[in-house]
Amino acid sequence: MEQTWQPQAGRLTEKLLAEQALHEGSKDALQASALRTLGRCGDPRVAGDHRGTHLVVGEVQSGKTLAFTTLMALARDNGFRIVIILAGTKTNLLEQTVERLKRDLLDGSGGLNPWRAWVNPDVAAAEQIRDVISKPWDPNAAIDGSQAAVCFVLKHGSRLGKLKVALESIEDSVLRQAPALIIDDEADQASPNLDHEAGERSPIYRAITDLRAALPRSDFLMYTATPQAPLLVELEDELSPQTVTVLDSGPNYVGGKELFVDGYYNYVELIPGSELAAALEPEGPSPAPPASLRTAIATFLLSLVIAQQRERPRPLSMLIHPAAARELHHQYAAWARLIRDEIAGKLIDPADVLFTDALTAELRKPYENLAGTVDPIPPLEELAAMIPAYAGQVEIREVNAGSEPINGWGAAPGWILVGGNKLERGFTVQNLATTYMPRGSGVGNADTIQQRGRFFGYKREYLDICRGWFNAEIAADFADYVKHEESLRDALRVLDHDDLPLSSWRRELLLSPQLRPTRTQVISLPTSRLAITSDDGWFGQSHLFDLVAAKSSTDVASEMFAEFRLDATAETLDPRGRHRSARVPLTRVHELLAAWGTIGSDVDRLLGVGLLIGKAVEDGVTSECLLVFMDGVESLAGEQGRRRRKREQRGGPARTINIFQGRDPGNGYPGDRAIFDPDLVTVQLHVLNLFERDDTAVAKGVPAIAVHLPQAVTTLILQD
Repeated sequence: MEQTWQPQAGRLTEKLLAEQALHEGSKDALQASALRTLGRCGDPRVAGDHRGTHLVVGEVQSGKTLAFTTLMALARDNGFRIVIILAGTKTNLLEQTVERLKRDLLDGSGGLNPWRAWVNPDVAAAEQIRDVISKPWDPNAAIDGSQAAVCFVLKHGSRLGKLKVALESIEDSVLRQAPALIIDDEADQASPNLDHEAGERSPIYRAITDLRAALPRSDFLMYTATPQAPLLVELEDELSPQTVTVLDSGPNYVGGKELFVDGYYNYVELIPGSELAAALEPEGPSPAPPASLRTAIATFLLSLVIAQQRERPRPLSMLIHPAAARELHHQYAAWARLIRDEIAGKLIDPADVLFTDALTAELRKPYENLAGTVDPIPPLEELAAMIPAYAGQVEIREVNAGSEPINGWGAAPGWILVGGNKLERGFTVQNLATTYMPRGSGVGNADTIQQRGRFFGYKREYLDICRGWFNAEIAADFADYVKHEESLRDALRVLDHDDLPLSSWRRELLLSPQLRPTRTQVISLPTSRLAITSDDGWFGQSHLFDLVAAKSSTDVASEMFAEFRLDATAETLDPRGRHRSARVPLTRVHELLAAWGTIGSDVDRLLGVGLLIGKAVEDGVTSECLLVFMDGVESLAGEQGRRRRKREQRGGPARTINIFQGRDPGNGYPGDRAIFDPDLVTVQLHVLNLFERDDTAVAKGVPAIAVHLPQAVTTLILQD
């Protein structure tokens, strides 16, 4: 969807960005994304009813709040009069958002304030809101005394309903003169219709859609780092986004690729399997803490002293993030106090034997681990001697429903927060360096797992002291999510920068077989889940009995022969000496495969293979591909093509073939599936002669493709 108008950055936008501690490139990117997003909304200068829905995709802990704060300033500069912020489902998130926006944008400086804000307004605020939006906005006035109404509201059916009643009590003529934005923070949570299968509207979904109906000129902006749910609702749904804007993080952002792929051995520590049961569900009246928790807290205390010595970052935080049960949080908080006090107690007197024992038993291994990334690192004895002073002021806080909000992070040099769901999406832990996460993958919803990543964020300046403890399963999930997220963001980025509507994009999500994209009950768009490769990493073409598709494949195969046949040499994995292979440019093979003719399920599976190869090219995993001309084929004439017959499909017509030849112990041939390079993408080019089951000839010299991917099995979630 192309922009219908061009908003202009004015005084409020310029002032907001000038006050941010960002380098100019990040400020420019922030403003550019806000301009694109607002330009896709209704033009506030044009009368007439309008309702649009737009998706804005960031990354976890990447600054989405600042992104929509910038959008609000830009909207005010261009004549929008109402901004409604759906600030999460939990009170602590609402309070966090209100505090942040008041500090950055809404609080005045003693002069004319362009904003007036309410928190969870009801009908009692209707007259005040009416007075604010009734005063005309004049961008050319020497002194503009108008204001925009800002309503913060909890994403709760009752709260949203009260705001709707308040707006409905304002005259329609007044509302039609007040262009509005509704900003849904963490839009994938609670907003989608959970009752669509029953033909009903779930309470929060109903409240949101009713609120939108009360505003005749409005746009609904969905901000999230995990957009799977909004993307997988049926296109006719009122909350199906029409456009997308992709937010790019600044250079100091640290995400999944750096922590769980490139920097895995620096950052990730595994909770041993022998400790896992006790870490997940401790039993007994006085269970002993897992040894890995002692190591994590010792690492945090050393990191805290390092941070204090170099005066950045201060304060430093640790997150202990078990499952949702409060009893478990109590236990972990008690363990954290016990371990903190025991370690600090042994380090009071450097001349005491306990000090030496603590260095050896508690601190030596954590210190050596940190020394691998902290350069230079002070001597262990020096750091240890400082631990008691700082440990004594470390705040250990449980964060649950009803717990006191954290006000004034700077009141302590260090924090250890313990909690479950309340410490997941949207909650910001300041300067988080150490994470201990004794929990599993649950039902395997990818977006839920990713939203637990409070350890992502702008932390490059102290990445050297960041560490995380996980069980192997969830560490693998975070690593698998990287490929999924990068592929999804790449696809959405094309739509964003080409100004294309989301409806033009056939949903395609690469995902680990162990993960689901989101909660099943929110998915209303018909989709299929396809295995791109089998358990052994192979995609083999099977639908070949279509002469139109075969003609397309023949043209591409002819190019392969013409370009690479002369470079091919005997394939060493074939003891018979029949196969010929060559290392060829992966980018060129990727281009050729994109034009390969396929039908049936091969179409989508080859699409998925192409996505994965494209990602390998983009990431620079390898620049080469192993191309294997099977059975010494020198042309497409068919004389040397292997004979293949249709396989019967039970209950229906014959449809497919198996292009792979099996093992032959007689001559030592290991089978076609053994012919690949484990470090490269391998493409086998087969030439087949096709016959019916009764040996009636169908075609000769039909090319077929098999691809082996040097990575874990992947699936493709594809819009039907």
